Amino acid sequence: MFLPSAQDRSDARTLPEALRAHAAGQPERLLYRFLPTGEPPALEWTFAETDRRARAVAARLLHIGAPGRPVLLAHSAGLDFIAGFLGTLYAGAIAVPVLPPRANGHARRPAAERFAAILHAADPAAILASSALAPALAWTHLPLIPLDSLDPAPETLDLPAPDPAAPACIQFTSGTSGTPRGVMLSHAALVANARMIAAAFGHTPESRGVIWLPPHHDMGLIGGILQPLFVGFEVTLMPATAFLQRPMRWLEAVSRHRATTSGGPTFAYALCAQSPAEPKETLDLSSWDVAFVGAEPVRSATLQRFAGRFAPSGFRASAMLPCYGLAEATLMVSAAPRGAGIHVADSPAGAPCVDCGPAVPPAEILIVDPATHAPLPENAAGEVWLRSPALGDGYWRRPDLTRDAFHAQLPGDPYPCLRTGDLGFLRAGHLHITGRLKDLLIVRGVNHMAHDIEATAESAHPALQPAGCAAFALNTDAGEAVALACELRRDQRREDPSIIVQAIRDAIAQTHDLELAAILLLPPGALPRTTSGKIQRALCRERHQTNAWQPLHLWTPAASDAPCAPGPPSLDRAAIAQWLTARLARVANIPAQQIDPAEPIVRYGIGSADAVGLAGEISAALHVDLPAMALWDYPTIAELAGHLSREIAGLSEQPS
Repeated sequence: MFLPSAQDRSDARTLPEALRAHAAGQPERLLYRFLPTGEPPALEWTFAETDRRARAVAARLLHIGAPGRPVLLAHSAGLDFIAGFLGTLYAGAIAVPVLPPRANGHARRPAAERFAAILHAADPAAILASSALAPALAWTHLPLIPLDSLDPAPETLDLPAPDPAAPACIQFTSGTSGTPRGVMLSHAALVANARMIAAAFGHTPESRGVIWLPPHHDMGLIGGILQPLFVGFEVTLMPATAFLQRPMRWLEAVSRHRATTSGGPTFAYALCAQSPAEPKETLDLSSWDVAFVGAEPVRSATLQRFAGRFAPSGFRASAMLPCYGLAEATLMVSAAPRGAGIHVADSPAGAPCVDCGPAVPPAEILIVDPATHAPLPENAAGEVWLRSPALGDGYWRRPDLTRDAFHAQLPGDPYPCLRTGDLGFLRAGHLHITGRLKDLLIVRGVNHMAHDIEATAESAHPALQPAGCAAFALNTDAGEAVALACELRRDQRREDPSIIVQAIRDAIAQTHDLELAAILLLPPGALPRTTSGKIQRALCRERHQTNAWQPLHLWTPAASDAPCAPGPPSLDRAAIAQWLTARLARVANIPAQQIDPAEPIVRYGIGSADAVGLAGEISAALHVDLPAMALWDYPTIAELAGHLSREIAGLSEQPS
């Protein structure tokens, strides 16, 4: 039975205040349950244990003089990550969550470059990480505090009460561009958004959550970790890799722990809906009454397929709850009414758009003409502008970008607004997103700038025309995907198109960790341009969708929802290598003859999500426990086959 906290959560001005109140009022109640592999056994912390662990982190940060300075939180998903984040807030320092580098050094180039860019931009006082990461982070020459081996904080530790207006964390947006943008969030903004989420989702201390979203992402951190702490309910967490390796783990956790609230981007529902694995007879989703969906454009057809497939397991379509938000507003801005399900309306241009609900009070949504900044009436499409107590204070050390985005003003109105760069319209006060003003592509919740992708593609092969590539978004059942249209040089049109396509896919996968949905090779001058020579990406998308182009070559991935093929005929190294080659050829959509067992697997144009999924397929087919990130520990088919043959034979081997 729930016991009220000594201090009601509505009175808390900061998250440390909320945690202290819950730890005092209900110390032994479960707060966090973490499933390291996505399945039992679990690690569990009560409110009191969470408070104790956070205090231990705070004690170390106070000792090195970190208050008021950024602290890099380079730890993988788990309870130690939570202790690090909350301990940083307890100490009055500024938490900067970032994906950690791989301990064995086999990080993908995008991850390594992004880590280095954030480290440089944040200029932290210290790094919070696991002790195993110490050798990989020695080059930073920063104090490293190992979260897995901290002594308890002394009972007399005097922790400062954070100023609600002071910065609490910096959210670096999940993009791949060269200079990351860090959104500064105050303690007050975190609490304001926590109240908004609780109101929109109807959360109470009796709610139960299941979250697989990464804690370095705003939805995973704000919605998955901080929201349960603020309201005071238990949440079951798992690594994103466990979900990607076997998506049904998410739904099984919802069923096992009787979750009332859970969700993710559209692609998460798509992965479950198209999973070849049949739901277990024991799968019971009847407790799930808030299935939120956001972080990327919402696809009604995908959600309807999900609801239809899992209706026999007790899932109710009315539980679907589309919402809209962004890191610059902490997280949530608008949400559809709880229990209303999915509603679709036609945009002013006639395209179907999902209803993302009204602004969650006290936030305010305005639709503005992006050229004149004049407010537009209902049913007119324009740029989405915001006012909210949960808005960030700007971009960390980027005054120019802060001024442009956070200090926009309507004519004659002195109050600033946030320019989101998203396009949409209001109908009966409900927000509908129609597109984006910026050349921003969102794939599986990660931001990609179109010009960055184009620059990578243009340098992938000498047959491609300089400044002759266009990256644009495609709507698929699984969410937004990226297509590339590339002009060939006049003297290179006889080049083998399959070699050009493979070079483009390799470059995009290695640099942006992205798998493309289509590549069109076009003759010179085929891309539509403005009078000043700028490529018109929206028109490229329209021409592709209407088949208005006659490309010299068109590549698309092989579409197959077929179940996983059986394992190899024998379990010796050679047979396993041959079987792995066939599996990789299917995922990468290339002939098996083009795959070199000595080349890195990720060279063949597959993104990290596909690599994790491939590891899951291998585990199921060979009946071995292959870690989700095994393709980085054993990066070639030859090495992976050797590891698997030894694993099956019961022998041990250190990763290469």
